[in-house]
Amino acid sequence: MAARPGQSAFETAPIPELIEILLRQLRRPLAGVGADLDTPQIQDLAQALAVRAATYDPALGVRAGLVRVIEDSRTVLAAWNLTFVQSLQSDMSALAVHWETTAEFLEIANAKSNAELRIATALALLIAFGTPHAADDVLFLLTHAEFDPESAAILRRLVAFASKTEDALGSAEWLELAEDWLNGRL
Repeated sequence: MAARPGQSAFETAPIPELIEILLRQLRRPLAGVGADLDTPQIQDLAQALAVRAATYDPALGVRAGLVRVIEDSRTVLAAWNLTFVQSLQSDMSALAVHWETTAEFLEIANAKSNAELRIATALALLIAFGTPHAADDVLFLLTHAEFDPESAAILRRLVAFASKTEDALGSAEWLELAEDWLNGRL
């Protein structure tokens, strides 16, 4: 299914492909926390999650690895006294850090951006596992897509998939259904 103009490819990609892309994005951070996945394992896990076989975890630790990636990334942001949501809302001038060279600025900006991306991606993958995590952060992105449109599109798609509310996606009540699912009420 092709994306319409103004629509993210993440909104139309088949669920197994979307999950596989996200797992590939976190391959190195996951390996760093003991959840090392090779290409066939990534493909198998993506296929299993796409058919809602959430118990399939060949690396015996991907879920725990995702939580660890989130925690490690939150630690990076905490060094600048930022939460995930604050970081998304802040540009580099808001950081309580001094840089003297362009290289230092780029290194800090890259660390901030990577931490935000890793948190959003790991949250999306936990949702694909059927394991909502940090509901407030997910809801922030769902309701404030302007801060990270790509992550918001991915989260919207995977929350609808995992909560089995795809038919309601786009309706006025979908966000309420998503919030209920994220908070364990659906």
